[in-house]
Amino acid sequence: MASVLEIAERRSPIEAEVELRRKFTTAEYWKMAELGFLSDERTELLYGEIYRMMPIGPPHTECVTELAEFLREKLPKENWRVVSQATLEVNDHMPEPDLYIARGSRKSLSGRFPKSDELTLVVEVSDSSLRRDRGMKLSIYAESMIQTYWIVNLLDRQIEVYTDPYRDSDPEKSGYRSTRIYRENEHLVMMFENIEVRLTPGQVLPLKADESGKQPGASDVNNH
Repeated sequence: MASVLEIAERRSPIEAEVELRRKFTTAEYWKMAELGFLSDERTELLYGEIYRMMPIGPPHTECVTELAEFLREKLPKENWRVVSQATLEVNDHMPEPDLYIARGSRKSLSGRFPKSDELTLVVEVSDSSLRRDRGMKLSIYAESMIQTYWIVNLLDRQIEVYTDPYRDSDPEKSGYRSTRIYRENEHLVMMFENIEVRLTPGQVLPLKADESGKQPGASDVNNH
């Protein structure tokens, strides 16, 4: 009897992909991670499928670092946990957002993933991942009823704020009823219970070349 792989080899690439594709549960995904099968690259489990994540470049890292430091200064750690680049388990998905804020203390959240209703804010910093962050991941966070979702859009230098989530009978069509875009110098305000946090996107976006003090390279200098 021919094996599944032998049968797949006789078919077109598209047919073979359909034949071999299977969906994973969060338990299976976590077990694979524990056994080291996913240790060579960053991945996420979205709608049962494993997706590779792009390597993190310096502008992305700068933005995540600045945003995390800013929020930790504003929110007391006894009541709020600001966590960067860590896996979440929401419904049947295991995304890895760039940052999230969970309501609770270190003790109350220790040794477990925060529940959806404990997640006050989830943030994705987007450049090459913008399409996925506005599409699949937005639907996942909305389906999980995460109240506020930010996309820090490095390409357009803005923060996109999504609020008022709703669930659809088709989970991939879940979304947010309200969207607001904040440009570099516009003030964004968010309440964490009785704590008001104000920032402008420019405070956390990567510095522009003329702000960073970067010296022009040979290609930047006109030869006369």
